[in-house]
Amino acid sequence: MHAEPRPVERLTPTEDRIARLVSGGRTNREVAAIVRISPKTVEVNLSRVYRKLNIRNRTELANCFRAA
Repeated sequence: MHAEPRPVERLTPTEDRIARLVSGGRTNREVAAIVRISPKTVEVNLSRVYRKLNIRNRTELANCFRAA
């Protein structure tokens, strides 16, 4: 029997990368430059991450990745 995956394991590779960069304290603009996407695309992916992890802000996001 397989255990239920942890919430952070449900993220797509792009969502995971963006979430890890943001949880490390980077701004959306900095993340966009690193990943080579627009800041708006970072926002869209971050919104999905928040929804999937049932969180509301960057502090909660950082806590999720510390616990993972």
